Amino acid sequence: MFFNKIYKSWKKIQFEKYKFIIKDILNFVEDNSKILDLGCGPMYLEEFLKENKIKLNLISTDIKIPENIISLFILSNGEELPFKNNIFDLILSFDSTHLFNTYDIHRILKSNGMLIISLPLNISNRVEKINGLKLIEEKEFFGMENEIFKFYSKL
Repeated sequence: MFFNKIYKSWKKIQFEKYKFIIKDILNFVEDNSKILDLGCGPMYLEEFLKENKIKLNLISTDIKIPENIISLFILSNGEELPFKNNIFDLILSFDSTHLFNTYDIHRILKSNGMLIISLPLNISNRVEKINGLKLIEEKEFFGMENEIFKFYSKL
């Protein structure tokens, strides 16, 4: 119950971040790209895409089943992701990377794939690293909630 109240007030903040990062996502993907929203929560990204008429080949996963399922959803705890090796062109993980096994992220990302994560903007997150992936870009976002977006590629 507590998390539902937090998530509902968080929607506006998340939409603001999606507006900031969507061009980077669209510049990377192609029509047949397979994309994973890792830690989708209440599916705000999926709702944002739907409202903006943006169609992506997106699979969403989280530890809890969302109230409103908008896209293909797979229940997963983030430790042992139920996907084949080298299947995703792009993995998105906004505000949830700290909950996952980074080896599994590396395992399911294609060799030319990209991982985009967001983290609260603070000193400790400036040095955040993902095992087996190379940091290629960082973008700072200043809005209702300050974030840093990190773009990784497979080594």
